[in-house]
Amino acid sequence: MQRKDLIPMKLKKISSLVAVVLALAMLTVAASAATTTASVESKAAPTVSAAKDSSGNSLTLTVTAVSAASDSSTDSTVAANLTAAYEEVKNASSLTDVASDFATVLAKVNSSLSVSDMVVRDLFDISLPEGTTVSGSITISLSVDIDDDATVLLLHWPSDGDCEVIVPDSLSSGVLTFTVDSLSPFAIVVDSASTSSSTTSSTTNSTSPQTGESISGVALIAAAGFLGLAVVFGTLSYKRKVG
Repeated sequence: MQRKDLIPMKLKKISSLVAVVLALAMLTVAASAATTTASVESKAAPTVSAAKDSSGNSLTLTVTAVSAASDSSTDSTVAANLTAAYEEVKNASSLTDVASDFATVLAKVNSSLSVSDMVVRDLFDISLPEGTTVSGSITISLSVDIDDDATVLLLHWPSDGDCEVIVPDSLSSGVLTFTVDSLSPFAIVVDSASTSSSTTSSTTNSTSPQTGESISGVALIAAAGFLGLAVVFGTLSYKRKVG
């Protein structure tokens, strides 16, 4: 027969194990939410409100969201570039892994924020119709659901180089304007505090992964829950036996 004084000791050991599992789960979940909002993979592309080259010529642009990368109608090169950019962001532990000068640029824009405060909220490709002639750089204005007081940067993956950080020309009344010398995938990066209000509707029912996301955090939490129930039922059973 099992000694009664050993039962509380076993329950204490189970309680300690529950605490360890919960701590690991929290660390895993925290690490999985590093650089993207949960909806980046499922969002529609932002719309172009204006686009002109250096000579003032109006341009027609095509914007393709990363959510359309798997569509059969999407250009194969655009799809491949979008997928590569998304995978790079998703698998990065920090935005400095994506663009090495991100922290330097951010400090110049808003020194009160750290790299970990910034998240990618939109990822898309911008292209011109084949045969379009462009004079110099291109200034693009996008309609976005971002508050004017948000801190915003852009990531740009040029076809002939590493990802670069772009400081927008302006953000006013939901219109984000920036100037570039080439077109390809872009990402809008905002301070995480501004995403709570501006992305609520689009994140609902979203299941896209965040950076480094896996099921391990969920599994650990579930395991902790089962262990917790074991402690509760074990304690009640013990009390009934000795009461």
